[in-house]
Amino acid sequence: MVTDRQVLALWKEFDNSKLIKISALKTGMDRKTASKYLKQSTLPSELSKEQN
Repeated sequence: MVTDRQVLALWKEFDNSKLIKISALKTGMDRKTASKYLKQSTLPSELSKEQN
């Protein structure tokens, strides 16, 4: 599970490097997950959880 802190670090790292792959590795998340949070510009705590 990705934390708000990780996403904030991802955004900061992406501002510096402009590379999703490097930013994701440095913040400890998968590239696809990092891409999702960069596109959404929302923190995990702001996303609603759907339960089946």
